[in-house]
Amino acid sequence: MRGELVAIDLETTGLDPQADRILEFGGVRIVDGEIVEEYNTLINPGCSIPAYITHLTGITDDDVANAPILSDVHRKIHQFIKDVPVIAHNVSFDLGFLRANGLAANNLPIDTYELASILLPSSVRYNLNSLTMDAGIELDYAHRALHDARATAKLYWYLWEKALTLPTSILSEIAETALHLNMPTARFFTAAIEEQTARNTATQTGTPHNTFFSPYEERPSSPQPTATLQAIAQEEIVDLLGENSPLAKTMPDYEYRPQQIEMAKAVANAFNESEHLLVEAGTGTGKSIAYLLPAALWALQNGQRVVISTDTINLQEQLLNQDIPLVKAALGHDELRAAVMKGRSNYLCPRRLETVRRRKPTNIEEWRLLAKVLAVSYT
Repeated sequence: MRGELVAIDLETTGLDPQADRILEFGGVRIVDGEIVEEYNTLINPGCSIPAYITHLTGITDDDVANAPILSDVHRKIHQFIKDVPVIAHNVSFDLGFLRANGLAANNLPIDTYELASILLPSSVRYNLNSLTMDAGIELDYAHRALHDARATAKLYWYLWEKALTLPTSILSEIAETALHLNMPTARFFTAAIEEQTARNTATQTGTPHNTFFSPYEERPSSPQPTATLQAIAQEEIVDLLGENSPLAKTMPDYEYRPQQIEMAKAVANAFNESEHLLVEAGTGTGKSIAYLLPAALWALQNGQRVVISTDTINLQEQLLNQDIPLVKAALGHDELRAAVMKGRSNYLCPRRLETVRRRKPTNIEEWRLLAKVLAVSYT
């Protein structure tokens, strides 16, 4: 949402608002995404700061020895926050401490952690440092209140602009289900709808409620099997895995391994003769490349798919993200494509999804998952 908002961050002596104290308050006022005012103060907690908090924040007992106590800055914090929406990363933590001390009792909470989990579904981590890094936002000193508040304000605006890229139909469903659960986050999504309407950019009408998947995009045609199977030449295997091979030029730390060549030749021969092959190879043989290379050659030469089954998801990810790109670069073939097929438990069930959409989420966790699925389908 636009208008006047305040992003805040607190450093505290612990995690319990009823037992622990505020050490530092940092606040940033933004208007339409622009920082217009800041307020920062250390606060004397009236007790010794735990060592792990000092290690995390860098704030020592000496730093707060001459700082004001909370009652001395209570009015200033209240005047800075006023009654505008309050943004924080894991807002329940910060508002928990403020409200335990008679502040921000009625301010609308906006949680950038929750918004990021929906609008940035492919992020690996959702802590403030990781998200700001992914978004290209500078965070000078993590775990210091003012710097975290600045980063949170910029992250909020980044997420706001992300929300405006979603179709109005998706925003409406996310907002409607959040309102159904009386979630404060609903206001963010209804504001995004209002913004789209004001800009007159909502050009998509969305899909019917009982249809989730958008039409399939046209995909590259699959390779056509050749009439006569072409054998893999043993000499080609040697050339591709030798000391001066394309693979050696692709990998800076490439190591020539005769055992790898022997295994690759055996795999190639199994393809050529349509035979079963059982190989026991020790650590350091280079097994992945030894079976991927002949498999890739067979697929390219004969227009056939090759299925590689792995025992673990980790190996599956390694093959897809590391080894297959190396083989593709060594072969110099853009036509080589690879895809992952996992067990059915790793995929979304469209029927169950539509059931949740029809009856609406019954709790916040269900809502978060539905909102993320809706958002990810258009990102």
